Parts: sequence; structure tokens; C-alpha cells
Amino acid sequence: MDWLRMLVFELYAWSDPLITFWYPIIASFVAISSSNKADDKLWIMYWMLYSLVSTVELILAPVIPWIPFYATIKFLIASWLVLPQFRGAIVVYEEVVRPKFNFCFNIATEVTFTDGERRWSAYINPDTNASAALYIKKYGTDAFEALMKLATKSIKVEDAVKVEKIEEVDEIKSSF
Repeated sequence: MDWLRMLVFELYAWSDPLITFWYPIIASFVAISSSNKADDKLWIMYWMLYSLVSTVELILAPVIPWIPFYATIKFLIASWLVLPQFRGAIVVYEEVVRPKFNFCFNIATEVTFTDGERRWSAYINPDTNASAALYIKKYGTDAFEALMKLATKSIKVEDAVKVEKIEEVDEIKSSF
């Protein structure tokens, strides 16, 4: 039974560097190699957070051993930040880091979205964002807004006359 306990502890010891360091390195390499820039931003956000957490850990090094279950809590939070199913790095960056940096350094950023739109888009898959951008480019923002209202069923079908091709809307609506 001691070999099983040793195996569990070894796997536990290796899980943190695998999730917080090695997986992000490989995913960053793949992101840089791809033509999609949205995943590049995701990993830049993650590495910013990783650097901030590492700095805080260095400062709090004498206190950390006294925090119960620190390694487990750190592992769970790092998993939430890293894994693409959760997209936690984007959430933390958009909700905490970006507002603080903008306030502290008085950074004037070129805003193409409102704050609400930027936060909402952070929770969406990059492929979905790219598809929405292509739709807007092809049919315009009015058609996209009408489509979104139809998808959320917040308007009547008669109000969808803004959409240029109602047949495409019917196809998309039927897929819901």
C-alpha cells in the first residue's frame, strides 16, 4: 500500500507544474503558430497572471507554508485559469487586472467594444467570435443584432425585416 501512496503523492507533485507551466507553454507555442490571434491574446493574459502570481508568491514566501491546503487551492485556481473549457484567465484579466492597470497607469486604450461587449465576448469561444465577425462584415451590425434578438427570442419574427436574407435566419433559427 505504501507504493500506492507514493504514486499518488508523486502524481500530485507533478500535476501543478504540468497544469501551470508545461501545458501553457505547449498551448502558447500552438497559438503562436496558428493564424488565429484570439488564442494569442488568451495566452498573453495567462502569462501576465502567471507572472503576477509568481511575484506575489515570492513576496509572501514566508507566509505561504502556514496557509492550509495552499498547494491544492493554487492547483484548482490554476486549472480554472488555464483550461480552455473555463477561460478563467480572460475573466480575471477583464474583471480585475485590466481595470487596475488602466487606473494605475492611466492607459488610454483604443476601444472598439463597450465594456459590456468586451466582457461578454470574453466568455465566448474564439471560433464563435470569428464567425460572428464574419457575419457582421458580410451583412452588417443591424442584421447581426436582429439575428441575436431572434436567437434570444426577445423580438417577434416580423421585426426581423432588418436582416438581408431571411432564409439564412430561418436556417439558423431552426438549429436552435
